[in-house]
Amino acid sequence: MRIVIIGSGLIGRCWSVIFARAKQDVFLYDTSSSMLDAAVVEIGLQLAQLHRFNLLFNQTPADILIRIQTIDTIEKLKEVFQQGIDHVQECIPEDVPIKTKLFLQLDEIVPSNALIASSSSCIMPSKFTEQMKTRNRCIVAHPINPPTTIPLVEIVGAPWTDKEFVDLAVERYRSFGMEPIRLKKEVDGFVVNRLQYAILSSALQLVQDDIVEPEDVDRAITHGLACRWSFMGPFQTIDLNAPKGINDYFSRYGSSMQRVLTDMNFPSDWSQETVEKVDKYFRSKYSVEDNGLDDKKLWRDQRLLDLAKHKQTYSDRDYRIVHYPLSIPNDQGQSMIQAIENELKQVYKQVKIRLVPIDEINKIDLSAEPWNLAASNLGNNGIFCQLGGPKNVEFKQGHSICFDISSVLDQLHIKNEQTLVIGPGAADLNQVLINGELVVNMTLDQYNKVITQRSYSSLVPEEKNEPCQNLYESKTCGPFQHLMISSIDHKKSSIVIEIDVHERLSDEHEEENNFISVIRRSLKQYSKEPIALGGIFRIEKGTVKAHVMPDFLNEDLTTKEQVDQWLKFYDMHAPLNCLSVILSEDINNAGFRCEHSHFFSNHGQAGHYHFDITPKEIHYHGYFTVCNEAVMVDSPV
Repeated sequence: MRIVIIGSGLIGRCWSVIFARAKQDVFLYDTSSSMLDAAVVEIGLQLAQLHRFNLLFNQTPADILIRIQTIDTIEKLKEVFQQGIDHVQECIPEDVPIKTKLFLQLDEIVPSNALIASSSSCIMPSKFTEQMKTRNRCIVAHPINPPTTIPLVEIVGAPWTDKEFVDLAVERYRSFGMEPIRLKKEVDGFVVNRLQYAILSSALQLVQDDIVEPEDVDRAITHGLACRWSFMGPFQTIDLNAPKGINDYFSRYGSSMQRVLTDMNFPSDWSQETVEKVDKYFRSKYSVEDNGLDDKKLWRDQRLLDLAKHKQTYSDRDYRIVHYPLSIPNDQGQSMIQAIENELKQVYKQVKIRLVPIDEINKIDLSAEPWNLAASNLGNNGIFCQLGGPKNVEFKQGHSICFDISSVLDQLHIKNEQTLVIGPGAADLNQVLINGELVVNMTLDQYNKVITQRSYSSLVPEEKNEPCQNLYESKTCGPFQHLMISSIDHKKSSIVIEIDVHERLSDEHEEENNFISVIRRSLKQYSKEPIALGGIFRIEKGTVKAHVMPDFLNEDLTTKEQVDQWLKFYDMHAPLNCLSVILSEDINNAGFRCEHSHFFSNHGQAGHYHFDITPKEIHYHGYFTVCNEAVMVDSPV
């Protein structure tokens, strides 16, 4: 994506960091060359600071800085627009006439498909976009200072802004690592300032009425309300403060609230004397001169960085989620099946493949022996989902990352009566105490609570050199996980393929001709657009080469040779049940691992499938369904 930022002041610099960190090409425009020079220096300092706290998504400052170009003339800016731009972020002073003039200029030169966003902190978009011909694509995207460590951004459309552009803005800023909130209509001050001003008004009145000193007002927030508000809002706070939730809270405390609010009269008539009293207190602590205020701002930013870093360790944090469309066969999968069959016949002696009829899908019970899936079938509306990525495993700074699968479903807005979640990945260190392989195999209800849990881990204890399979009771996973997420709804149909193959024709090239790689190769030949499958297959007979990750090393693994030396490789024997995901290509070089399969068994063997090593004996049998979309969650790339 190509993004133009208008204005290289504080907010323009922060947006440059945020967009470039999300791997977007940034063009920072200002009429002042000296401002641009200063901006580049400041951006470098911000990146260095974020890097120290591992907040650059596994990139270096140099990786990000190279994506930022500066522009100091209108001629060069027009050239950039002519070459194509997807997004414009305005960061100029809070002045209606100036913004109106700029937006009218942008109206003439910005490509019609581009979103135009203002960083305005208090001016509603209707105040400066009314005269535009393309006003339907204009919004306010108001960040909170400093936005590199405070992720909230308020998305506000004018009465004439098309809903599709508001939807696009919400999705886009979330993919940049921000946490957008959508205002249904314009309101003066938006949301954050209205909340903030209400608290400030009450705080000033408490001081003015000589009820409390300024320092104790701040203590009431920092050591009281903010401890909860840093990770949950006021509504959830009261929901958890009464035995039966919010209704119970208002039944118990509603009359007290009304009495206090009536007594407060929601004051806004504080005097200058009160303002000066509060200012006097803080001036006694640090001066506005001699860098006193600047030093205190650095102190604030340091703590915000600590908080931002700490929040990254939460398994149920707010994730960066990016959606990608996938190709879906338009002939019920018949031509895709033919392509898969043709490729499989190049590798295996006996090949059977078919589209499972709709009336038969619900008769096949994959939850029974020998399949032991968490649900009776593979479901529909499948999502190919990747949490994190291999770099989280290979680099030390990613080892502590974990994900909460229920929170992933919540943030994907999945609320099925029954959801199937299966796939290969890494176990959560916090649950099993050492690193290891994970086979997720569970169903969840409409509240995304676990119904059926049949997941397994495979671990290599330090005192042993042999892996052991264990039931895995948690709904969290480690730093890299693939999931196939689907809805179990027996009334809806889906494309389900059954594949049964015997005997590999050659004992050479076993790695590139493993069962899943052959299917993926056929998908690439079948469709120019990305396509994905998820499912379960059994290794009915034969032996496979597999690995199990041991505990993490206290060093980065920067080459494939280092990774292979670290992994523990084993020969494992049928029957083995493999949960697998297949993506035909890495979409937009987003960092997708395109094939991944882990297995469990009734005889205690579990691990990561590589390839079979008994070509004459091997027998694979499985079921796969087509996925509708791909989703990347917290990509480390």
